[in-house]
Amino acid sequence: AFLLEITRRFLIGGPGLAGALAVATPVLLTLLQANSQLTKTGQQAFEKLIGKLGIPPHWQAEASLGTTTLLLLSLLLFWSRLPALSQRANDRGLALYASGQLGSAEHAFQRAIALDENNADAYYNLGDLYESLWDIPRAREHYQRAAQSQLPEAYNNLARLDIQAGNYADAVARLTLGLQKLPDDAHPEIRYSFLKNLGWARFQQERDDEAEITLKAAIAILETNPAALPDVRHPGSAYCLLAQTQESQGKPTQTVQPLWQQCCALASRTDPNEDTWLHLAQTQLKALAPHQPLTCGSSQNNTISP
Repeated sequence: AFLLEITRRFLIGGPGLAGALAVATPVLLTLLQANSQLTKTGQQAFEKLIGKLGIPPHWQAEASLGTTTLLLLSLLLFWSRLPALSQRANDRGLALYASGQLGSAEHAFQRAIALDENNADAYYNLGDLYESLWDIPRAREHYQRAAQSQLPEAYNNLARLDIQAGNYADAVARLTLGLQKLPDDAHPEIRYSFLKNLGWARFQQERDDEAEITLKAAIAILETNPAALPDVRHPGSAYCLLAQTQESQGKPTQTVQPLWQQCCALASRTDPNEDTWLHLAQTQLKALAPHQPLTCGSSQNNTISP
């Protein structure tokens, strides 16, 4: 039963050299043990072996039980290492994902999940991969599995999908719960993303005062942690959203213009939402300076203007 389960888990996502070795070693040991116990030739060879080791013949049954017990213990030890092997597969998946090898990364994450069904990081990373491929149903499914293991980032990504689907109240609830689970030493990029999405949801709910407070808090994280900026996926989003929020509140042009400028400088056209906001930024900035050449979202240098 152990062998069947170990084999099944390792062969998910393709065998690979490491998976083949991991499966072959315990299989060979078990076959050797079974051969010594279940065949006449094997029994005779086992009797000769214990004779050479100086074990009396009347202790043969005990010796057989001992070898079987050692094999079982070795399988149990191997089983206990599955979570560590799962994390190694997840780390390999991240490296493949970062290098653009999405198919291999998917297989690595699937193997990580097969080796440890409680590996929340692997579920989250696989969900992120599917979202990058616009496979939203499968992305949501894997984010939900990660959220079941109380991974705060999964709540954040599920909330973002809720916002895009127009489920603003659900998004706020997820973000509020996720923020409560977020550790105090969480990376600034993660806390920024939570606050940006919460401000986005409040803006969509037309609760502009709450949106403004939350988006300003998100921007403060960027401006006080410039070293973390390269890790932030959507640094322009908070500026784009705050500019829209303040325009909705009727704030003066001199207050809103710097926000549109930062939106223009930091947002990316590869994100559908930011592409829309970039058009708004370009429209507003051209209205203020119609003769000044302006191209938004074309060159992202991830730097915040003073």
